[in-house]
Amino acid sequence: MLSKEMLNKNRVLTMSTNRVCDELVVNCGIKSTIMMAIRKGDTKDILFIKEFKDANLNEITNNAIWICREFNIHKILLDKFGTGQNFYYEFLTKISDTDIKIWKINGLEFNRDGITDALREAEKDAEYGSLRLLQTPECACYSYRKTFLGYNEIMNSHAETDKLLSEVENISFIGNTMGKYALNIKNKEIGKLRLECLLLSYSSPIFRE
Repeated sequence: MLSKEMLNKNRVLTMSTNRVCDELVVNCGIKSTIMMAIRKGDTKDILFIKEFKDANLNEITNNAIWICREFNIHKILLDKFGTGQNFYYEFLTKISDTDIKIWKINGLEFNRDGITDALREAEKDAEYGSLRLLQTPECACYSYRKTFLGYNEIMNSHAETDKLLSEVENISFIGNTMGKYALNIKNKEIGKLRLECLLLSYSSPIFRE
């Protein structure tokens, strides 16, 4: 199964001022929203993670727009349930769907039926080094020789990667006789929003509208 140790070996990336991503994954929770910017090519690079605590819908939407512009993103993956549906309509009041396309994901069905394939794909990419994450904050400090625009944001993203790995370590995957898996949280205070973002990025088109 996907593990913290497996992902930790793939912490190889730094970040330059010339950063471009292909999609933004948005996972809206009750008190926190996680956004994850991903670049896809020969590898799948998680280049940016940000948490928004107790932010209102307008703040979340404006920050999503900022991240899309910062990373030249034209595609958003969004779990449509909960406040995700509210985010969807708020976002479209500010940005045209022809400029940034939002793929709504049926999160309830994905968590029940789609998690198996997503988990296997993520595990395979991690095993072969195709899923790459930002360095530890300590390594990043040595990599950045001078500050640049958004330096604090980027450094915080490295710390968020630490939290993603903690979430992976905090999760067990419970299978059933149908070969499906459900997430089991050991420590509820650690949560799973970042891990859900990662797995949503592996969602099949059949779970998207």
